[in-house]
Amino acid sequence: MLNDASARRLAVLDLFSGCGGFSLGFSRAGFEIVGGIEIDPDAERTHSMNFPPKVQPNRPCDIQKATADEVAQPLSSLYAGERIKIDVIIGGPPCQPFTRVGRAKLREVAGRAHAHIEDK
Repeated sequence: MLNDASARRLAVLDLFSGCGGFSLGFSRAGFEIVGGIEIDPDAERTHSMNFPPKVQPNRPCDIQKATADEVAQPLSSLYAGERIKIDVIIGGPPCQPFTRVGRAKLREVAGRAHAHIEDK
C-alpha cells in the first residue's frame, strides 16, 4: 500500500540539495530520495543524475520562489497518478555568513564589521 510507511521506503525531499551529499547519506540509510531543490545549475544537474527526481521542479530552482504545488506535484507516470507522500525534508542551507571565512569576506567586500548580520 503506497501510503503505508511500513510497506515502502520513507520518501525524502532535499532542500538546498547541492550535488547530493545529504541525499547520498539518506539513500544509503534506506530512504528514497524523491527530489532536490537547488539553485545552482551544475549542482542540480549532478543531483538529478544521481537521484532521478520524482517531484518537480526538475530544474534549477530558487527555493524562495518555488510554490508548494510546484515542489510536491509528482510526475504523471509515477505511482499510478497518486501524489507522492514526502515523509522527510532535509536541507543544508548556505551558511557562509556564519562561518569565520564568510564573515571575513563579507566584511572585506561590504566594508562593514557587521556585514554578516545583514546578509540575506
